[in-house]
Amino acid sequence: MQHLFLGINAHINLDLGIAASETMLGKDLAGIKGDFNKINSVLAELLDGVKANISTVSPIFGWLIPLAKGRDEMLLNFSIQVARDGAWKYAGEYHLDPHKDFQVRERDTNISKLAKKLINPGKFLAFIVKIVAFAEWKSVSRTMEQLDIVAEKNAKQPSN
Repeated sequence: MQHLFLGINAHINLDLGIAASETMLGKDLAGIKGDFNKINSVLAELLDGVKANISTVSPIFGWLIPLAKGRDEMLLNFSIQVARDGAWKYAGEYHLDPHKDFQVRERDTNISKLAKKLINPGKFLAFIVKIVAFAEWKSVSRTMEQLDIVAEKNAKQPSN
């Protein structure tokens, strides 16, 4: 889960704003705002599947989901929404700034600080992470095999 959040952090908080701006190079960025915002709904719909897939390689995580009583989804959706709002704001700043290299370096520095907080989440969350990690497979190859099985199973399921 921690790795998932680190990937989301890098993607949403840094890459997404740049990608949105580059997509609209020479055009008004507002032209994609509606589509940009629709993605939030798509991401919210994917959360159950993501949690089920993580539970495949992290059994304790699967046991903790019912204990959260839906608060986990509220937190994830809120976090993603806040991050995407920040990405849109950054896209606007990046889009208008002629010094794009400086923009990227400054943003990367700030996002790196957030990543360090995700890596070192504080005593309580660090304790929870250790408990979850205790039951996870330590073998990367076994984890990758399980993820391959999940991916194959998901590929065979008909989409709605």
